[in-house]
Amino acid sequence: MRKGWIIFFALWLVVAALPFSHGRAQDAYSIRCSVGFDEQSERYYVYARLTVGSGDQVEGSWYYFDREHNQSFREIGDGDVSFLKIGNDAGKTTARLKFDGIINRKPYILEEDCTFTREGIRLQVTPSHEGIRASGEILYGGQAAGKWHFQVFDQQGQEKASVWLWQNGETATRRFEALPPGTYQAQLTFDGTINGDRRILRDADSFQVSPENASTNSEDDAGVADSGPKPSQSSSNPFSFTPFVIFSVVALGAGIIIWVIIDRKM
Repeated sequence: MRKGWIIFFALWLVVAALPFSHGRAQDAYSIRCSVGFDEQSERYYVYARLTVGSGDQVEGSWYYFDREHNQSFREIGDGDVSFLKIGNDAGKTTARLKFDGIINRKPYILEEDCTFTREGIRLQVTPSHEGIRASGEILYGGQAAGKWHFQVFDQQGQEKASVWLWQNGETATRRFEALPPGTYQAQLTFDGTINGDRRILRDADSFQVSPENASTNSEDDAGVADSGPKPSQSSSNPFSFTPFVIFSVVALGAGIIIWVIIDRKM
């Protein structure tokens, strides 16, 4: 009888320990993630990996779910994978990562939330009769340092203005000369570091130049405000006191005075 109780208790321990051992096996592995930026393709990606050892055998499917941007991807891989098509939408995002596969000949399904931030850039253009004001701002990032490239193109794709600024900070502003009436596109490129990480960010903004805001000067002197008639232009006044006229009046007056004095002496 006593032996039977011992066997029963041993079996109970084995059965009771199975869920705990399974939980420990599941908890032995987890998913780690980070966001990266590929300079050649100028795009962000999410890198995910399993916390497995170098000798562990891993194979299976990786899944990426982003409900906010309506994105879902599947990749076949081993202990790590890169999701390259997440896009460059700036902001903070939380995506769901899932691994469904085999680790050391045992099936595993692991899931993890991955929160990351993609920095961006915003360009705003304000045309006026004084010129074109273009402003750039880094979004969701700080400690920016690098080059800012402002460009303006016409409808034919010809570059009408271009300037580089080397400066630190999250904002940059450039004023261009006034342009003839028409439709234009401004482009801004930031090439530098944000929070110590290398980034190449771009944005564009289309704008209209109305006749009221357009340059009224020739192409050789575009963008300089017209201050009045040029010396070669005729004046609208019918008579003006030029130096010749003033000299003639003074000479005539002096001649009359001298003639009166001589006449009195005679």
